[in-house]
Amino acid sequence: MRNTEMEQFINQDLPENIAAVRFDLRHKDVMLSAMLVRAASDRKWDDVMAYLQQGADPRICRYSDGISCECALYFALKEKQYTAAEHLFDAGDRLDDLHVSELDTVIPADVLGFLAHASACGCDYFSEENKPLSECVRCCLWKQIEEEMASASLEELNLSVQMIGLYLRNWNAPAYLQVLQNLQKHGADIAQFRDELLEQWERFRKMPKVFRPDENVFRQIVQLLRKA
Repeated sequence: MRNTEMEQFINQDLPENIAAVRFDLRHKDVMLSAMLVRAASDRKWDDVMAYLQQGADPRICRYSDGISCECALYFALKEKQYTAAEHLFDAGDRLDDLHVSELDTVIPADVLGFLAHASACGCDYFSEENKPLSECVRCCLWKQIEEEMASASLEELNLSVQMIGLYLRNWNAPAYLQVLQNLQKHGADIAQFRDELLEQWERFRKMPKVFRPDENVFRQIVQLLRKA
């Protein structure tokens, strides 16, 4: 059964195309974060800086139209607003769950130069080191998942299973099958989220076959769930 608290958090009445994603930060001001991401998407950089000064946490919300998943930091870099990008980075924003349309995948040379220089100075704009296990699962951070799973609490293990139920996609199904198996080995109760995961399977089965390259993996996931 889906965690009601998470469901309420994800389905908040936020501005259009803005979604709350960082469940572990739900105790913070979600609406302020939403307003920050909206301002960044609208290129209102003075407003972005003002929201940061008010304590907005840019990690909580993302801009999404059902295909893309973009953070305030992405918009700042896209517009070459490096001062805003540095402030967003200092506030914890990262590019680790970024999904953009094919038209947006070409990164200008000067933006690459900025990122390379930041990396050389020890500032990784793509990874956040202190994400909880469930967030690593949502963002497909496979190396961090492996490192954190052994020491994660039972609550965090179960939350990670739920994240798979919410965010499982066909392009990472093989990796998620391995993660699901490992979560079960570490004591996670995968059966309690069976319904969400099977719903994903039903949606996957209705897709045109050309978009189902990992159907065998999905069948293995279903078998694993039914045996749990």
